[in-house]
Amino acid sequence: MLLVPADDALTHEQAYLTRTRAALAAMRGRTLALEAHGGDKIAGEILAATLWHRARSSRTTPPGPSSSDG
Repeated sequence: MLLVPADDALTHEQAYLTRTRAALAAMRGRTLALEAHGGDKIAGEILAATLWHRARSSRTTPPGPSSSDG
């Protein structure tokens, strides 16, 4: 096992988190840019809700007790 100095490990972890947050933001942007086209009005509404929930689940900061979006 390779031991990494604490400062280096923290720097690597912060860089990793920065990259993952950027990737999540890109995925969220692509998801929100999609248009929901269902076979009928109800299917379109269900698809739109599914896309909204998918985009919401890719937020980098999950809702907490002080969050207003429940």
